[in-house]
This record gives sequence, structure tokens and C-alpha cells, in this order.
Amino acid sequence: MAPPRSLSDFVATLTTDRVLAAARRLEDRRGVAASSPGLDTVPGQDALTHAVTAWHGFELPGLWTTPYMLKAGLAAADAGIVAFDRLERAFLPPHASWVHPEIGPAGYAVSIAPERVVAPALWPFAQDLPVADFQSTGLPPKWLSHSLVHTLVGFGWWPTLTEWDLMHMARLSEALASYHWYWLAELGRLDHRGLGIDLSVLGRNDAPVYGILEEGARVRETRLERLEAETSRIVSDNGLDVLGYELYAYVQGVYQGDLVEPTDHYLGFGEAAEYAKTHLLRLRSPAFQRYLEHCLRPGRDYATDTQGFEAQAARALAAVFAAGDEAGRSDAPQVGDTAAIARRARRALADVGWRICHAAALLEPADGFQPALTAVADAIAKIEDTTVGADDHAAVALESVRAALATHSAPSAITAAVPHLGSGTLADVVLAIGYAPLHDPRREPPGVREARARAVVRRGWALHGAVGAALEGLMPVVRRAVERARGPGLIDTLAPLGEEAARADEIPWLGYAYLGWLQVAVSQWTSNDPDLPGRRWHYRLARRFVPADPATFGDYEVAWNPYLKRFPLPFDAKWNDELRKSVPGAVKPFKGKNTTSVWYCYLGPGRERPVYLPLAPRLNALIFKLKNPKRLDQLVADPDFGLEFMRQAVADEAVLLFHKPAMARPERAVDIFEVAMEAAAGLDQQVEPFGAWDDQRQADAYEAFCASSDHYQASSRALCDAVGIPPQARVAELGFGTGVTTAEILGRLGPEGRLYGVDAAPLMLERIIPRINDGRASFQQGGARALAWVAAFEGGFDRVVANASIWLTPSIADAAGILARATVAGGRIGLSFPA
Repeated sequence: MAPPRSLSDFVATLTTDRVLAAARRLEDRRGVAASSPGLDTVPGQDALTHAVTAWHGFELPGLWTTPYMLKAGLAAADAGIVAFDRLERAFLPPHASWVHPEIGPAGYAVSIAPERVVAPALWPFAQDLPVADFQSTGLPPKWLSHSLVHTLVGFGWWPTLTEWDLMHMARLSEALASYHWYWLAELGRLDHRGLGIDLSVLGRNDAPVYGILEEGARVRETRLERLEAETSRIVSDNGLDVLGYELYAYVQGVYQGDLVEPTDHYLGFGEAAEYAKTHLLRLRSPAFQRYLEHCLRPGRDYATDTQGFEAQAARALAAVFAAGDEAGRSDAPQVGDTAAIARRARRALADVGWRICHAAALLEPADGFQPALTAVADAIAKIEDTTVGADDHAAVALESVRAALATHSAPSAITAAVPHLGSGTLADVVLAIGYAPLHDPRREPPGVREARARAVVRRGWALHGAVGAALEGLMPVVRRAVERARGPGLIDTLAPLGEEAARADEIPWLGYAYLGWLQVAVSQWTSNDPDLPGRRWHYRLARRFVPADPATFGDYEVAWNPYLKRFPLPFDAKWNDELRKSVPGAVKPFKGKNTTSVWYCYLGPGRERPVYLPLAPRLNALIFKLKNPKRLDQLVADPDFGLEFMRQAVADEAVLLFHKPAMARPERAVDIFEVAMEAAAGLDQQVEPFGAWDDQRQADAYEAFCASSDHYQASSRALCDAVGIPPQARVAELGFGTGVTTAEILGRLGPEGRLYGVDAAPLMLERIIPRINDGRASFQQGGARALAWVAAFEGGFDRVVANASIWLTPSIADAAGILARATVAGGRIGLSFPA
């Protein structure tokens, strides 16, 4: 298909019928398109979708769900575009001369946080780098195809480039990418339920509905049905209206000098002006000029005037619509063909070339980069002369880059911006590009693959020190990971590969087990509990550090962190603590140490970072002492703790430090019963024996008796009548059994009442949880001692009830004494014995 003369010409031909016809034609090709040579299809995934997935290297559910998401991927693959994951790409800071004086360095700062990148919204990935950016976590998979549209549009540069020109190019690029994001990528996804959803900000109620629509869009029949519905026509009409408006804005701006500014509620295209202000100095720099001269061809890789940029945008949009055009190519782009491989290699080399020029600008003095840049330029020239052996030419160039830059340590400007780089070289940073640079991974030079693997480890350090330290000692697993398609989460990707490495004797089996445990731990410290934001007030009130002046310590109160949860730790606590505190470059080979008894750790969503703390004896003692908050000066003076330990506990967020000890104690944000019971369970298993009630046949007989006889109902009523249960009471029940007495107690409690039930038999706990679904009740395995622990935290119970259960304890006198101490003054204990 010949490219249109201008974007205006092409958009004028677009109608709703044509937009929907293109989507239907693409759906017709799905499932019957031939797979590229050497690619095995994934069960449940059509060959066309799999070919694009293999090309871009992301194995995410729903990645190419709707027709135009797939089409963007096909067009990008045909153009040689690959996508990188921003989490696995080393970031280079801007040169001082690129920083706009009105913005300052903070406006250019980029850092890696757990499973996401913290970067200014205007960081120039899409507009002027040859590959697309993709961030998997927290965003729908269509983010990748949105970025691919940006990259298909490309960028422009000429010596007289102005801020005005750059602003309008950025706005048009965003308009086409947003046309894909908000409208084209929704065709086949939305039905009538989705029309009211604000896609720019998925609210708490909208997100589940959108998730349901996303799931449905993975079924071809559902997509086709939605494409025929009136909803698709509405979505398409809206998109065409905005596209036409933005094209008018571009023409008025670049040809007439008039700014078209929307007045109503509109998409956030105003950031184009900020982009132009932020990056014009960089685009005018000698480093960028060097990049253009060595790595790109004008007119092909970038536009040389505003008309040329409009033509680029037209070609990009035409490529996305080619499937619906009668004159368009009827065959799918051959992802594995020679020309596409050559385009991929050329784009990858151009990306590395810009990173070389960028890094060179930060060197003092700026030397050592020219051999590496020359190797890239020579390889690009060879690939342009012939498409044969493109991967081979690129591999030679990449190895030359590694050799030329490996002798240069990364300057301080780079090491400060790239976390956990350690003693890395300039090659480690430049080659951490976040994607496989060659179509055939077997031809990638080992040094380049190793640089990408190190980037994955740095991502692990950003996720958590324990993860980074573990990956330092489990590099065979990481090296396997960079050869595979990537999933949404780092640990989720690595854990199954750990099993492969263990089978091959590349890592110990204990290392694989530790990866599996981390997989569970990560799910705990990244909790998406919907109630958590409202309970973060404790974090807002808490101080981050112990104050410097000891004279003020008496003005602070220390409380245990209510957001943390005790969690079993199947590995030695001391070894885990050493692993957590390891630093890059100082981590010993992985030699995990298992444990012969059950230890615990604290897991939970932290204020500034994930929290993972092995519960060493000293920390455990501190938490126990904080069953009631204590003043900071008292804890510092305690010989068991001291100032340095308290500083570390506050920094780790194991405890929270509050100003003004006279203030009301913060409300507990987690179930104190659960914490106390877990603590009790760890004390030498001091609970009553299970007895016959944990035998399956005995439990079945007991449950049948309770269902057929009114004996327990009558005794429960009599016992509750005897002790009297106020609506607001805190009631403890020893031996809840099948829950007959439990139900009687709950029937007498009001909304503010609370019931804490324990039973020594695990089988009884297993059966009562699905039977009693009441937010006022908590159940746990244990006996009288466990209730005493709860009372120590809660201040005692108003009522204690044990219906035909205390006689099962080894010593009735001891159990009765424990229950008496767990009851508040003026409280009552009700016991019954079977006759």
C-alpha cells in the first residue's frame, strides 16, 4: 500500500465503517495465519499472536487482546521495532547542559522502585528512541501497543528545530498513540458497561468491571460479538472526532502559527508543551548530533521538517489500518523474514549508538567512546547494504562495543543514577538495554547477555534487598530468564526457571526453594488490601528516624507496627537476616540454610519500601515488650535494646515512632488476636493435645450428634444465661468444636462485641471457618494459654465460656487458673462438664 500524501488525506478517508471493517478483517486472519519458521505455537494462542509475542519477548495474558492491539504489534514487528521493559534498562542521567533552568535536575530524575519505574511523565522514550518502552506492572497490556504506535510515528530533527515545532510534533504523536489507547485498542474489549469508565484513571469501582471486560476480550467469539454491537460504533465515532480535531490543531500550529487549545474536558495533550521545553536543549546538543550522524539516516529514521513528520505519522496510521484496506497486503507481516530481522538489528544498534553518545557526554574527559560508536556505525552500514547476516553483523558490533567500553569505569554521574551498579563498567550500563538485541538469541555475545542479566539483578535489588542478594548467588537462574519471554512479575518469572536450574545442578535445590518462598513473600509485602490506604494514618503520623537529640527521647512513644504480619520462615533466621543486609558485590555464593524448627518473619506493605524482617530473638523480645507502647527513652535505656538497635528497628519499620506519648494510643490496624495466637503457637507448642476430636471418624460422629441432638443447644443457652453476655462484651470461648455454643454467643453480642475462639484440634478449626462467617468472631488453634496471650495484648476478657471442653485439658486446675487471670476484674467465667 502506497503511503498517503499527508495525514490529512488519509484521515479524510476514515469512517466508522472502515475502522470496524479493519478490525473484523484482522479477526478473520487470526487463528489461520501461518506461524513463523521455528516458532512453536502456545496452546490456546493463535499462530499470528504467538509470532508477535515471540518477536517482542513479552508473555503476558491479554497482551494482544483486541484487533488493533495485535495490529500495532504486527506493524511494529514488520518495521523492526522491539520493545523494552523499563524495569530492566539502565538509565542515564541528563548532562547538566540539557537541564532547562525553569525545571531543574529533579524534573529529569529517574529511579527504579519495586516493580515500577519512578520517572517524569515526559521522559523521552517514545518520541526519539528507536525502540518502544513498556512497563508491565500496574498497567493494562495495551500499554505496550500504545508505545509501539508512538515509535511507529517516530520523531523529527533539523538544525532550526524550535520549541514550537517540537511541541506540535509531540502533540500529534500523542494524539495518534492516544487514538490507539482510548479507542482502537478498546474495539473488541468494551460493551455497554465500559462506556462510562474513565480509562485514564480506573477508579476503585471501575477497575473490576474493566477486568471482566478484558477477560471476555480474550475469547474470539466475544470480540466479534462486541465489534458488531452499537458500542463499537460509539467508541469509533468518538475516536475519529478527536483524531480529526488533533490533526486540525497540528495543521493550524505548524502552518498557520496558531495554537488550538481545547476548552472542555479533554485528554492531557498539554504535556507536549512541557516535553518541548524539557528536551529541546538535549536535541540540540553535540551528543545528539553525533548520534544522528553515525546511527540514523535522515528521511528514513527521522523527519527533516514538519511536512515530513506528518508523512511519517500518516505511514504509521496506515500501517495500523492496513488489515482493513482492500488494497492493503492480505498476508500477515512475516515476523521472521530476512528484511524484518535486518530492521530489528539496525534499530537495536541505533539504540545502543544513542546510549553510547549519551554516556560519552557524561565522561570527563569524553574519550573512549569513538571506537564503540564507529563499530555501531560500520555495522549499520553493512546491514543497509545487504540484509543477509544482519544478526551476525550486529553481534560483532555489540561485542566491539563491550570490549571498547569494558575498560572504562562508569563515572560518578552514572553510578549515582543507576542503583546497585557496584563496580560496573560503562559497558554494563550501555548494554543494559532491556531487550534481546538480536532476532536469534544464540548469536548474542555472552558479554552483552551478561550485561542484561546484571540489569535483572539490579531490578531484584530494587524490589528488595533479600531478592537482590538471592539473585546475586543464583545467577544461572537469571541467565536463563534473559533468554525467555518476560512475564509481569520478576519473582513469578524466575521461580519456575529455578526448578530447571536445580535439575541441571546449576544451583542447589535449596536455592530453588528459597525462590519459591520469596514468591509467596512478595505477594504478602505488596498487598493490595483495599482497606490499607485508610489505615496508613499510622505511617503518616510515625517518624522515619530516631531524633538526634537524646534529651527529646521522652517525648516519643514506640508502638509495634500494626501493618506487619507474622509469617512462617522455613529457613534459618540468622542466615536470612545476613542475606537481607547484604550489599551488591559483597554477596557470597548462595548457600541457603534450612532450619529444624519453625521460625517466623514479619511481612507487610512498608511506608517507603517492602518490609521483610526475620524475627530474631532480640526483635521478638522488643515486639513482645511493646504489647503496650513504651517511651523511647525507656527502650534506649533498656540493656536488652539500646540506641543503635532502636534506630535500626525504626528504620526497618518493625516499630513505629510517634511524637507526644500522651496522645491516644493508635488504633490497632490488624487482628491482635491473630498476632497473639501466632506468638503463642511458637512457644514450644504449649497447647493442649488434640485428642480424639482430631480423628476424622470421631469428628464426623461428634458433628452428627450435634446436628441430631439438642443437648448442646440447651447447655449453650443455659451457660450463656448463667454468665450473662452484654452486647459490647469481649468473649473468649475455649473449645468451640462444631460452633453450637459459638452461634449462641454471637446471637447475644451486638455489633461492637467480639468473640475469640480457640480449639486444640486442627480439624475443628478447619470445619468451623466455613460454617461461621461473622466479622465479630476470630478462630485459631490453641488452648487456655493461647487465650492468656490474647488477654495480655487486649487487657482481658469480659466473659469466658467453655462448654464441655475444659475437662479435656491435661490439668483442669491449671487451665481454670489461666482463664481466671485472662478475665478482667468483675468479669465472669462459665464452665460446664458432661455428665
